Amino acid sequence: MSQYKDNHDKHQAGFDMFVRLRDKAEQAGDKKLAERYQKKVSKAHSAMYEKGYFRDSYNSSNLLWKMDLDYWAWFAGLLDEDGNLTPDKAREVINAMQKRQKIFHSNLTILDDEETEYFLKKYDEFTNFLLEAINLNEPIGCSI
Repeated sequence: MSQYKDNHDKHQAGFDMFVRLRDKAEQAGDKKLAERYQKKVSKAHSAMYEKGYFRDSYNSSNLLWKMDLDYWAWFAGLLDEDGNLTPDKAREVINAMQKRQKIFHSNLTILDDEETEYFLKKYDEFTNFLLEAINLNEPIGCSI
């Protein structure tokens, strides 16, 4: 999505600057200053990925697994030859997720409240991410 690139590029210079400053502080042995710059590095890094980007891990925190779906077979089959998810295919993903609500909620019942909240939030973030691509009529570059 173009939003990702624009946002990433907007924050890249600040991120790079704080990395250099952190590294200089570490080399000078100024731990306190290095920690302060590390916080700025982390904040800039988060800002780089706050728009047009969604990440899901290949472990127990995987959202699609909670719906008995996966990225390697099911999701990969929706990508075009360039590895993009088109807006039409993004709509298919949303529809599949909606059809699997019972499975999703059933799989959440075995989790504690914090984990359940994590997955509900992640579901909303992913759905909104897909809807944004649909509304912008832009494909999503995927790396799986």
